[in-house]
Amino acid sequence: MNEEKMTDEEIFADARVKAEAGDAGTQCFIGQCYFNGKGVKKDASEGIKWYLKSADGGFTPAMNNLGICYASGTGVKRDVFEAEKWYNKAARLGDAIAMSNLGSLYLEESELGMDPEKAFGLFKKAAEMGLVQAWHNIGVCYDEGDGVEENPVEAAKWFRKAAEKGFAHSEYNLGLCYRDGYGLKTDLNEARKWLKKAAVHGCNEAQELLKEDNLGKE
Repeated sequence: MNEEKMTDEEIFADARVKAEAGDAGTQCFIGQCYFNGKGVKKDASEGIKWYLKSADGGFTPAMNNLGICYASGTGVKRDVFEAEKWYNKAARLGDAIAMSNLGSLYLEESELGMDPEKAFGLFKKAAEMGLVQAWHNIGVCYDEGDGVEENPVEAAKWFRKAAEKGFAHSEYNLGLCYRDGYGLKTDLNEARKWLKKAAVHGCNEAQELLKEDNLGKE
């Protein structure tokens, strides 16, 4: 028997009942609906309200979302200290994405004093939990010497680890490693392979490089 597919509005209405009954995960979902305008008129302030309800219920993805909102000034006034607070709450509860985001905050925000060593430590914790974004971030740290001594071999190793999971920017960086002989032996065929993968996965830098560089030609 074919069941009629529910509309976004019907899904939202059903979820709202569950959210109002106190389900923290569904409250976060309602917040996302308000931010994305899915099943309801887009309203960032309502989205923030529901993220706060969800976070108060201990749901770490909502805490992470609040961190993102404060870091970017989406739906709220930009405040890196509030972003740090929410990322830290989620990270302390074991949320790997929040750990990685908090690490990025410590690398990028001078207002927080910039702490590359702390950032690298957070990336390592998230990486141990299997977060692919953190694997990439570790590669970048080894590449740029942020919080750890620069090490091309380690950088290429971590880029490969993330690239093999389809992470576009690691695919791009691994392609550059092969092109330039950075941390591994130069291999233009491998460089082309990884740059093409990155381009397919939406990496604009890889797409541009393949247009301009003879690596993009067979």
